Amino acid sequence: ETPVQVLQRFHAFFQEIKRLKGAARIFIVGPLPVNPDLYQLESNIDIRQVGQGLRKMSEEAGFRFLDGLDVMGGPMGQLPPDISFDGVHLTHRGYVRLASLIAPEVKR
Repeated sequence: ETPVQVLQRFHAFFQEIKRLKGAARIFIVGPLPVNPDLYQLESNIDIRQVGQGLRKMSEEAGFRFLDGLDVMGGPMGQLPPDISFDGVHLTHRGYVRLASLIAPEVKR
């Protein structure tokens, strides 16, 4: 799928969440980068485009957007090998880092 197609699906999903959420606080964690040295099926450029679109849709819907690319991306903007064994899926250390992004927001 293209980034545009992905965002179109998320738009409908966000509208349904907004309709049903009541007083709940909604957090959207943006897509995480991949490591193209280990995983060849996705592009971090496409992932960044999807993340930017999700940020905009989150703001419009009143949801809190947490940028996974900023927190999880290494110096080259890709998922570092020390937090992912295959370039996509997180290791225990990766989940600990991701939790450090989410926990402060939930505690507010």
